[in-house]
Amino acid sequence: MNYIEYLEILQKKYGTSNTELLRALGDSGHAISKSNLTHKLKGQRRLTEEELEIIIQTVCPTGTEESRLRELFRIHQFGEEKYASVETVQAYLSRISDSITVNFPPPDCPLSEIGSISTEPQLHQVVYAVLEQGWGEQIVRIQCPANFRRMIDALLTLGSRMTAPVRHLICLNNETGEKQNLYNTHCLFTVAEPAWKNSQYAVRFFYENAGSYAGFYTVYPYFIVTRQHLLLIAHDCRSGILLHQENVRRCYEEEFDRIFAAAFPLMERYEGWLSCMQQSAAQEKKCTEKFYVFQRSFNLLGSLDIPLLEKYLDPDLPFRSEIIALQKQRLAEKNPVRGCVLYVSDDMQNLLQYGTAPVSQRHMLLRLQSADRKRAAKCLSSPRFSNRLVRGDFPDISPDVAIICYDNGTVFLVHGGEVPVYLSIRERKLYLSFRTFFDYLLQFAGGTDQPES
Repeated sequence: MNYIEYLEILQKKYGTSNTELLRALGDSGHAISKSNLTHKLKGQRRLTEEELEIIIQTVCPTGTEESRLRELFRIHQFGEEKYASVETVQAYLSRISDSITVNFPPPDCPLSEIGSISTEPQLHQVVYAVLEQGWGEQIVRIQCPANFRRMIDALLTLGSRMTAPVRHLICLNNETGEKQNLYNTHCLFTVAEPAWKNSQYAVRFFYENAGSYAGFYTVYPYFIVTRQHLLLIAHDCRSGILLHQENVRRCYEEEFDRIFAAAFPLMERYEGWLSCMQQSAAQEKKCTEKFYVFQRSFNLLGSLDIPLLEKYLDPDLPFRSEIIALQKQRLAEKNPVRGCVLYVSDDMQNLLQYGTAPVSQRHMLLRLQSADRKRAAKCLSSPRFSNRLVRGDFPDISPDVAIICYDNGTVFLVHGGEVPVYLSIRERKLYLSFRTFFDYLLQFAGGTDQPES
């Protein structure tokens, strides 16, 4: 099913006619003809993201339905295979405007007088009002699914004015299957938006049902806690209860902090820079994989000066001194090239990219599929690969291998803490993606796999 068919189902379910959509689009400054709208709803012409937003606000589907519609729309945009790729996420994030705002009318009465919330529009108003009043006071705690779009919209709208940390706890499903992988990828798409706009936004996740972590299912499994308010949100994100009792609010606050401390970091912003992590410090001892995170990711090898580089690089990074030395050499040149750093962890099961191209691109965690792991291992262990090295010897394959590739085609490899070795590949396309990168290395080393077109 594509997004066009699904949108038609939602229109019939909620009784939204094309005339209503046409009127809503016109009121929002997207005046189009009736025939043009018909062509767009049939997939004969392209539907823009702005038009989709207006259609969603007019149809008013549930949170789950809205999430599914957005997911299908992005699959239609990028293709099912590319939807989950790192480059797709980066391309999507690069289009995020710094002036994203959503119209949230104020509640009909003060928050102190609101109790039960029975309608979805009222819930959206209260969510925004609670977050707005919580801004700048203390930590704002949110346990809501990533597909609760109106909450994400509120974070985006308030992001530029945020002066207090926001902690967001979401649930990712660890079941296997393509559909679930797309859902988890969609969560990355969604929470990355406020993570990029908000300087103190932290997201963590856990692999459990958000409504049953306490051993029982509750009608209101989601909530937002500020210094003054506790907003309980129903499982379908369409109704809720606003509580003002201090003892209950404090109980939820303490329970949130307990779970958040034990959850896995997904995205965190500190000192104004975005970092994607998979393992928290508490979990690292139980895991054989070690992740070294640059506290400043992009422009790392571009225009970053040496004092900042020394400050922001992880002190435990095994090739820290080599990167600093390389940066000194690059800064001495008139036109230093920019590149990206790839760190391959134990058994090559995970890969972190630190993009240093324009600031509009972000970096994202990528878990390699089995075919990509085999391709990477085959590439790096190939005898022909090591024979092509410009200088130095490439030792036996190890789980700790760092790869730095530049726009001009140079690949810089570091094996553990050993002396770095260099490889020159005059193919600019290797900079496009991890899969293309490994494919070109394989082709260069005499592998049988062909690079992507």
